[in-house]
Amino acid sequence: MLENYFKRPRVLDRMKANVLYPQMQELINYFNDSGYSIYTIQSYMQKIEHFGNWLKTNHITVSSITKNTIISFINDHLPNCQCAPLHSCGLKEIRAALNLLLYTSSSIKIKQKHARKTPIEKEIQKFRYYW
Repeated sequence: MLENYFKRPRVLDRMKANVLYPQMQELINYFNDSGYSIYTIQSYMQKIEHFGNWLKTNHITVSSITKNTIISFINDHLPNCQCAPLHSCGLKEIRAALNLLLYTSSSIKIKQKHARKTPIEKEIQKFRYYW
């Protein structure tokens, strides 16, 4: 589905080689279902690609991602980021994209189980699985 938002073959190849590619596919589906604009989808995918590159560089596996991993990326990496200029460092959008990554990814959600959920959150989660 990335092909609907990125037309250049080199960009698609780069994204498909990213460690977060499966999660990016899940997120694209979420964006489509939620009615996000093309601009927002492209922007968030670029932010997530940047995060995936950082994970790979730092030998961090996808299965070990937690909120603390994201905090480290934002607080330690971004202020001194020397990555390619294509990687935007807009803090507000990066936080939004990475929080959505945590929210939508089935492989990363496991790390969030320790948080206590309210009865309403539990019902909403059941509904999401049913729907």
